[in-house]
Amino acid sequence: MVDSKKCVPNLVGSWGGVLAPVLTQPIETLFKQVLPTGPVAVACSGGPDSATLAIVTAALCNASQRPLHIFHIHHGMQSQADQWSQDVEQLGQMLGTTVWQTHVKVDLTSGQGPEGSARAVRQQALQEMAERQGVAGILLAHHAQDQAETVLLRLLRGSGVAGLAGMEKVTQPAQSTALWLRPWLDVAKPDILECLQAFSQATGWQAVQDPSNSDHRLGRGALRSQIIPALTQRWPAWVNNLSRHARQAAQANELLDEYADALLVRVDFTHADYSFDLKTWRDLTPSQQTLVLRRWLALAGVAMPSAARLDELIKQLRGLHALGQDRSLRWQQGLNVVQCQNKRVILSAR
Repeated sequence: MVDSKKCVPNLVGSWGGVLAPVLTQPIETLFKQVLPTGPVAVACSGGPDSATLAIVTAALCNASQRPLHIFHIHHGMQSQADQWSQDVEQLGQMLGTTVWQTHVKVDLTSGQGPEGSARAVRQQALQEMAERQGVAGILLAHHAQDQAETVLLRLLRGSGVAGLAGMEKVTQPAQSTALWLRPWLDVAKPDILECLQAFSQATGWQAVQDPSNSDHRLGRGALRSQIIPALTQRWPAWVNNLSRHARQAAQANELLDEYADALLVRVDFTHADYSFDLKTWRDLTPSQQTLVLRRWLALAGVAMPSAARLDELIKQLRGLHALGQDRSLRWQQGLNVVQCQNKRVILSAR
């Protein structure tokens, strides 16, 4: 993957817009809490949400003289991808912000489907870009409806209690040198679109529209095009309700995490190679075994598998012979592989 750099004059704020506190305060609060200094980046597809996040963050960073980058991932999965790349470059020019672009190839044979495969390769690319540019935090534009959709999709996919907690505001995947920040999880999409509309009217710049967002063949696309309209009509407060549920589930999940961490100690979990002892894991109850695996994958920053996929891994681990060294075990989740060597279950990058 190769980066292309765009250095442009500092024009941030020239559009004359007024930024609403509902958009600026969550970013400022998160910065103060976990990242008071250091360069940051905005992951920007060029869509309405990430473009608005870039606009608002650029204004805040410009005011505090904080280094800001824009990261754009070129998937090449849509015919408009080249145009989207140019649109993001143009936005960077207007904001006076350095734009870095990375071309990636999505592996559609990973078993995760196009959405999961694209997400996995995008996460890896962003992590590599952050490391190369010395970025301390990557801002992501997920908002309240995204959170509610995530909870609903995870419920439908049987992702477990942890999945119902939704996305966290601050995470750090195992291989990432940067924090991943989602300041807008409690922000309503209309507030974001209002800011973007003012920017577009003042500058003429228009956000890109990704057709996959409403593609009924994809999970989230089907949700948005077929299910959400009915939900909104019947239960207009569904976004707020599911977002509140996510916060409550997160609180309950903290207690489960504490218990799971104690179980990881019991199975001799080591951070060095993300491995644990197979025999000790087998001595746990079935519920404890499942909890350990979920926590183990979460600590590694691996996207949580569906219940069916996790059951498949549990079945394989229970079926290994007594020595716990079976080269036929190769359970893959995204860019990660679970194998068993020397009586230990190991998680590694493929």
